[in-house]
Amino acid sequence: MNRLKELLAWLESQPPRERLALTVGAIALALLLLYTAVLRPFVNSKAALEAHIAQQQTLLAWMRPVAAQLQSLRAQQPASLPTGQSLLALVDKSAGDAGFGTSLKQVQAAPDGSIKVQLQAVGFDNLVRWLGNLHQQYGINVNEMTAQRGAGPGSVDATLILAAPST
Repeated sequence: MNRLKELLAWLESQPPRERLALTVGAIALALLLLYTAVLRPFVNSKAALEAHIAQQQTLLAWMRPVAAQLQSLRAQQPASLPTGQSLLALVDKSAGDAGFGTSLKQVQAAPDGSIKVQLQAVGFDNLVRWLGNLHQQYGINVNEMTAQRGAGPGSVDATLILAAPST
């Protein structure tokens, strides 16, 4: 408080022109500080929020038709395995049909109802195609997949955990 009184006393001791210049400078400095500390961050955050809203609206506009497509695709997809056929038998048969006969090393049931499948030296494109067909035709999901580069080009050794669709 004493410093403020000293400052005001010093200001009063200055000639009127200098006092006016110092007062105008102090007011300009206060306005500049107010702008940089309060108004500018507010305006910047408002602009950023408006840009984010516009981006989210664009994303929503894109998602609406895609959601309708997904719903129609889900309606076309069978929700379960064929009656009387186990997941183990279906996976084993479809792997043979896909040409993985010699590549299929192990098909093993797990206690939780999933199937562990081990393949060696299988074409990656064929593997992905087979998994896509399993999902599309029977709703079988890949819960886990590990793949390592195989001996030949485009070839992988893979271990998969497959699960029947939940109903």
